[in-house]
Amino acid sequence: MLTKVVPVYVAAVLVVGMLGLTSAPASAQLPPLLGGSGHTGGEGTGHVPVPCDFITSGGYVFTDIGEHANFGAHGGCKNGDFWGHVNYVDHAFPKLHLNSTEITGYLDPAPPSNARDICGIARTDLFGTVRFRVRLIDNGEPGNSDQFGIRLSNGYVVSTRVLGGGNVQLHDPNPSTVGPDPAPDEATMCGGVAAP
Repeated sequence: MLTKVVPVYVAAVLVVGMLGLTSAPASAQLPPLLGGSGHTGGEGTGHVPVPCDFITSGGYVFTDIGEHANFGAHGGCKNGDFWGHVNYVDHAFPKLHLNSTEITGYLDPAPPSNARDICGIARTDLFGTVRFRVRLIDNGEPGNSDQFGIRLSNGYVVSTRVLGGGNVQLHDPNPSTVGPDPAPDEATMCGGVAAP
């Protein structure tokens, strides 16, 4: 087990080497966002999708220190409001468990793209109540290049990276996926929490 923080690229190289694999680490193979300008979206560039849609996901990623972090996240627009839920567990010591209590935003960070950010408020067992921002990227089926990232208002971050396992699914709009009107801006939805 890695005992100190190492950049994800180095950690991935170590894992690849330990497993005797010859391909480049997942962090070196991150596919770009589809559509838009190809950037990952920074503060102030995201918008509620029009028409609004929804995203579902579940799986795990490896953190920068090589620990598993499991997540289940879904969000979108429904009947003129935001809806969803985020559950996240980082298994490092001390273990962090985040459970959302309110979804305050849902946005496309680089319209039009296959990425969505879910913003909200959550309870954690380590930090009390925090704001969070989750990035989910659906890079098609079977999901082996889908991505997840999370940032908390207290500075905790797992940058957006390829899943170790799981799937992200961006779903088409339907008659109930209507967002707030007028749509709030990114700063209001995410409370100043930057993209992971």
